[in-house]
Amino acid sequence: PHWYQNYIPDGDGEHTGACIYCGRTLTAPCKMIGASVGNVEFSACGVCGYALSYGPQDVAVANLTEIPNAVIESVSRRKLEHGTRVVAFSVDPSLLGNSNISAAFVVSMFLYSEDATLDGIMGQVSFPWPHSIAGQKMVRIDPDGTVVDLEFRISAGKLVFNTGKMGLFALVPAA
Repeated sequence: PHWYQNYIPDGDGEHTGACIYCGRTLTAPCKMIGASVGNVEFSACGVCGYALSYGPQDVAVANLTEIPNAVIESVSRRKLEHGTRVVAFSVDPSLLGNSNISAAFVVSMFLYSEDATLDGIMGQVSFPWPHSIAGQKMVRIDPDGTVVDLEFRISAGKLVFNTGKMGLFALVPAA
């Protein structure tokens, strides 16, 4: 079987990845994760980081930066399937049109090369985070704009949080 990684956006709604075993390439449509943030509609591919932001007067297009060494583990009785991996991309808060957001990121999960969901499993996501979190709280912004507060912490230089869903996450002022 092939296991495609290191997808690169082509800027036209598709991305190309290479098999880690044989080098064969695969071009596929982007898998967009969307969320409403105030009057901005934001969507980003959770595979390659291609992002679109639709504001009241403009459209912004960007390639997000992958956050290296993202990890997901199950904190439920049910375990994640072998081969599950997580990908995280940092999001420029200006793409979200909200000056209260100090940092944002898109997190996706895959089983080999296919989209995967937590499907009732609570996952603990962690990735390197050298920035301060003082005075911040973490939220998940669902596609309909619902904001869900999440517990989080810094441990050994990594941002660590539990979630039952993948999607758009942000750090905002706690007060």
